[in-house]
Parts: sequence; C-alpha cells; structure tokens
Amino acid sequence: MINKDIILIDKYLKNYKKLYNKKKYDELLYMINGLIYKYDNDEFNGMLLKHKGYIYSIFKDYENAINLFLESLHLSNNIDVKDYLASAYYFNKNYDIAKKIFIELIEIGRADVLIFIYLLDILIKENNFKKAFEIIKHNKQRVRKYFNDPDFLMQYAILLKKINRLTKSIIYFKKSLNKGNNNIYINYEIGECYCIKKDYKKALKYFKLLLKKDPLEKKNYYNLGELYKELGYLKKSKYYLEKYDILCKNELNMT
Repeated sequence: MINKDIILIDKYLKNYKKLYNKKKYDELLYMINGLIYKYDNDEFNGMLLKHKGYIYSIFKDYENAINLFLESLHLSNNIDVKDYLASAYYFNKNYDIAKKIFIELIEIGRADVLIFIYLLDILIKENNFKKAFEIIKHNKQRVRKYFNDPDFLMQYAILLKKINRLTKSIIYFKKSLNKGNNNIYINYEIGECYCIKKDYKKALKYFKLLLKKDPLEKKNYYNLGELYKELGYLKKSKYYLEKYDILCKNELNMT
C-alpha cells in the first residue's frame, strides 16, 4: 500500500470513529457514499462497504446490509466481514446460511461469545439439541470463559430447559441474573421451570417479579391467575384472570 493510501485510510478512520461515537449515522452514510469507489483501492472500498453495511444493520435493514457485506468480501476478503455477514443473516432470519457461516468461524477460531449465542439459538429453534451440546463440548476451552457472560448463561439455561434438565437450567438462569442479565423474561423462564417441576410456590415468586417489571403485558396476569388456581387461592386467581380479561377487551377496543 502506497503512502497516500495510508494517509487516506487514516483520515477516514478518524472521521468515522468521531461520527460513530456521536451516533451520527446519517452523516456517516453521507461521508461513506461520497468515498465508495472514488479511489482505486480494493481494501479501502471493502472497508467502506463493510462500514456502510454495519450502519444498515444498526437501522435493521438487514437485506441491504447483507448485500453490502457480500460486496465487501468480494473486494477485500476480510474475515471480519464474515462476522457481520453471519449476524445480518441471523437477524434477517436466514438461519441456514447464518448457521453455516457461524460454524465456519468457530472452526477457524474466529468466533466471539455472540456467535456462540446466536448459533445456539438457531440450533434450539431447530430442536437440534445434540448438535448444540456437541459444539459446546468441542470448544470447551473457549466456551469456558463465556460462562461469565449473562447472555451466554441464559442461552445455555434455555438449552438445558429444552432437554428437561430443569434443576440445572434454573441454576444457570439464576447465574445469568446474578451476572447482571436485565432481560425481564428470564423470570418467566425460571417460573416456568418451577411450574413444570410442580413447585408452584417458588414459581409464584418469579411470575410476580415479571408482573412488577412488565405490568402492561396481559399474559403476566393470566399466568398468575392460573398459578394461584393451582395453589388453591381462588379469590386471587379470579382477580388476576379478570384483570387479564379486561386487558384483552381493552386491546380489542383499540383495534
């Protein structure tokens, strides 16, 4: 790479980081569009296309993001682009293609924790639990450090729940909470595990927490109503089920 190209890329990256950190994505796109293919430099144009694709991913325009990442790969064959491409396919629900790329990245040692999380999610959606555990086992050295990540812990807990290893699943859901997972529906997952185990009193705690955190979700009232019915608290059950019916009627009236 000649010196003027280095200067050009360095200047661009400084401006890119400045605008990106300020979340001025429209200005970023304007700058990138003015530079793409202006210079005869495949590496630079590949970088521009990668950054443009990433911004489209932020806007959740995954179709355009995928096309930009593919074009970027054609120019520069930058392995980092495959991470973005696979994630874009995943969020666009092109699960078969995403899965193939995720597995390729894992095999060459390029995958970070998010790639494992997304791949496990796809395999769980496919009910391919055996493959999910095989991937964890074959990459145990790398995966071991991910058991400090709250999102990975939650995904692993969901996997355990799917194969009915409920006690262990609850342990990992709680570990995820303790590591700072702020996904409120982790309370539903724990509560449902306890319900399957018919430990309704423990389930009650988590369904009540869920209602407290999301009082506008009508299903939370229904779940509590049914749970109180199982516990024999019929008045409380009636209260929550009536509340559920009211929210359903209100929703219908708004449509």
